[in-house]
Amino acid sequence: MHQNASREQTKVDPRGLIAAEYLILATSLPEDAPPACEILAVYRLRWRIELAFKRPNSPLPVDK
Repeated sequence: MHQNASREQTKVDPRGLIAAEYLILATSLPEDAPPACEILAVYRLRWRIELAFKRPNSPLPVDK
């Protein structure tokens, strides 16, 4: 955040620094859903799968 603020010649909002320490996920799961740590584990796995599918679809550098 400090680098971006410096690059853009702005000041860092202290509230933003506090918010940057948290991961906020909203869900529509019922209250009796699994604990948050299990939900986060599934979420992290989901992103690994997303990245695995994204890599092969990315253009490969080609030397000419």
